[in-house]
Amino acid sequence: MTLLERGDLLRQLHEALSHADTARGQCVLIGGEAGAGKSALLAQFFAEAMHQARVLIGTCDPVATPPPLGPFLEVAAALNELPPASPVAWRALFLGQSSTVILALEDIHWADEATLDLIRYLARRLAGIRLLLLATYRDDEVSGVHPVRALLGDLG
Repeated sequence: MTLLERGDLLRQLHEALSHADTARGQCVLIGGEAGAGKSALLAQFFAEAMHQARVLIGTCDPVATPPPLGPFLEVAAALNELPPASPVAWRALFLGQSSTVILALEDIHWADEATLDLIRYLARRLAGIRLLLLATYRDDEVSGVHPVRALLGDLG
């Protein structure tokens, strides 16, 4: 499948991956309304980047009580690891990877606050890590008081 009018976005993701390859970790937040093509963009990027990096995906679900760190628990399962007990241990887990890791967290507008806190923690400590942290969210569901809005402000 060819994505129309996504060349610039794909190029930006590949550029971020190139930085991550040289242990200059990157964080990219991708916003758009439902059906805008965020997941299709990531699927195309993963297909193009799978020879260059390990792709790990965690998803947030639209449930009344999101499980704490739900998407990160999915990632721990994919790595066959016990979930690290602290943010420092999560950073160390990615620091210890032998190749660049693309960590994609889908639909963070449905995330619990612990997940958002861990994203914030990792995004601020990417130096020296071969990690490309990607997160998607529906910008039309993120009002002025939504916790993701605060995350966007914190990460600038």
